[in-house]
Amino acid sequence: MKRTGISDLPLHYGHPPEKLFKHMVDLTGAIIDIINSWYSPSEIIKRLSDPIWFQSLSLVTGFDWNSSGTTTSTLYALKEALKVSDTGICIAGGKGKDMTGTVREIEKNVQDKIVSDQDGLKLINFSKRIARADSNLLQDGYDLYIHSIFYRSHKDWTIIQQGIDKDGRMARRYQWHSSLADKILDDGRSGILSHERKDRVLDLTTSKSRDNRNGMIETVRDPLILRTVNNVRKNGQFKLDYFQEDLKFTSYDLHVNWENLRKIYEYQPSNFDELFMLKGVGKSAIRALSYISEVIMGKPPSYSDPLRYTFALGGKDGIPKPVNYEDYEVSIEFFKEILKSVNMSEINKREKLERLAQMSITFAPP
Repeated sequence: MKRTGISDLPLHYGHPPEKLFKHMVDLTGAIIDIINSWYSPSEIIKRLSDPIWFQSLSLVTGFDWNSSGTTTSTLYALKEALKVSDTGICIAGGKGKDMTGTVREIEKNVQDKIVSDQDGLKLINFSKRIARADSNLLQDGYDLYIHSIFYRSHKDWTIIQQGIDKDGRMARRYQWHSSLADKILDDGRSGILSHERKDRVLDLTTSKSRDNRNGMIETVRDPLILRTVNNVRKNGQFKLDYFQEDLKFTSYDLHVNWENLRKIYEYQPSNFDELFMLKGVGKSAIRALSYISEVIMGKPPSYSDPLRYTFALGGKDGIPKPVNYEDYEVSIEFFKEILKSVNMSEINKREKLERLAQMSITFAPP
């Protein structure tokens, strides 16, 4: 699975002004039409998987600060714009309750013959696996609250997710593309972007954790796990959070659902894909099994935050840093040149260019 990036964003509540959102839908639609006419719908889907391009799209269409709302507003502007486009691109999911409707929306498109039965089943499978991967296999302190998938078939899709760290008041965005659909557990990323690197992150989506994952399978298939479940004494146990790299001890997490571990043993998963997709196997069970694999099998996972680049344009309120106006200008000029050369009515073109010109004035440094 190609996960092309992660961005950390300050957590802001509220909604963009209605007038601003209408402009976002309008300009987003124009940009989507340009890319579709010059390239293809697949190119649109591919670009949506690029966190820098996605962020630039949000900023150039008028969402003029770097926050958690960047993802939400841009996703919903895209959803409105794609409704009237001729790209054939579908979008399912969204924020909160819309996130839970992802499967239902894909199934509706299958019923309407927009995608085939086979496409629908595979898209749902990718959607579920990636949600589990970012939620349970990459334990970085963020809980998912946005999940959207753009798609034309099971071979052509992008998934965008966002997690929330309420304590740190930050959001982190995760983006995936279909070009490496078989790499979910083998560093299938072209970039991960964040404003900071976490000191200690459990990452089971990297090839560096392959031995640990194999040890987890050996563990749950061994009768030892059943004896452990039957004999474990919960009083006085420590949580796995107390585990440190230089101090290893065989204590168990108070919050592990030991009945679930019994069910995992009885199921006898044949590979890690089967294990992490089992019902009831959440963050706690994954952490416990990974820990047991390290302590008993001697096979540690990766505890490194899978970050390759840092990225933050800044915020209107100076958080996490002052706005980078040069980056704004690059994005604006890029789309301005595109709009100058595209084949659209002069009235519509002038309207878009005036909008971009106004943005250049608004964003110009004092």
